Amino acid sequence: MLMKAPFRSIIQIVSSKRKRGKTSLASSLIKALRSRGIRVAAVKHASKKIDLANRDSRRPFESGADIVVAVSPWVMEIVM
Repeated sequence: MLMKAPFRSIIQIVSSKRKRGKTSLASSLIKALRSRGIRVAAVKHASKKIDLANRDSRRPFESGADIVVAVSPWVMEIVM
């Protein structure tokens, strides 16, 4: 018997400018999806360096994402 793979979606939040609320919106979406029992993976882009001590870089994880991949032009970190 073949089992049907669970439905998966990709939601992208993009803006070419800073301070537009991208991380706040993503954090709200993560919380809403997690409250419905949906597992969430997030990718956080850092234009300079990845600083997990910086609140903005930690927010997807603090919002409940199961896995967060932080990416910058120089390095990538995975937080589980």
